Parts: sequence; C-alpha cells; structure tokens
Amino acid sequence: WSPLSLVLGVCVLASAWARTTTRGDVCRALTLGLGLLVTLAGAHLFLGLEQAMGMFPVAQMPVRYLGPLVNANHLATCLLLLSPCALYVSRRDPSALWRGLGTVSCVGALCALFAVQSVGAALVA
Repeated sequence: WSPLSLVLGVCVLASAWARTTTRGDVCRALTLGLGLLVTLAGAHLFLGLEQAMGMFPVAQMPVRYLGPLVNANHLATCLLLLSPCALYVSRRDPSALWRGLGTVSCVGALCALFAVQSVGAALVA
C-alpha cells in the first residue's frame, strides 16, 4: 500500500462523481481530496490516534502525530501538491459552494502545514 492510496482513491471517486474530466472538475475533485485529508489529519490529532491510516503502527511516534499518513513529510507533501488546485477553485470556480470549500481547504492545509513542522515542506514551499 502506498501512503498516497487514500488521497488517490478519494480523488478518483470524486472525479467519477463529477462525470467529466474538464480542468475545473479535476480541480474540484482534488480540492475535495485536500479537504478530506485536512479533516482526517485534524481528527488524528484531536482524537490522539497513533496508527497510520487507522491500521498500521508508526515506528517512531512524534510528539504531535497528524495522520493518516506515515509521517509528517508525507502529509506535508500531499498538502503542498493538492493546495494549488484548491487555490484555483477558491478563486475561479463559478459555484459559491466550491469556492468556499476551496478557501476552507487552503486555510486548513496552511494550518496543518504549520502544525506538522516538516522541514522538507518548508524547503519546498
């Protein structure tokens, strides 16, 4: 299993739900994936869960574990890769609902990036 399987699965399901493959719909699917990833990371933090993806124990548990991925660098990478699409949706989508979801996802991703404290993410950003 790849750590990105969860995010990829959500994006594929959201893309199939949209029934088209236009740029806007793909960005909507990726925004939905980012929103779900931020929600899962927050749930892991607040519930104090100590397993990656709810099943796999983490070898070296950090002080603050934001799952569902294996470590902070993986989570930060996913957040950084999905954020541009969410930013696009928050600024350009004609639907107010999707613009709101894009904005909330971007703000949540930014907060999660600060909480993760990944040195690699700071270098990439």
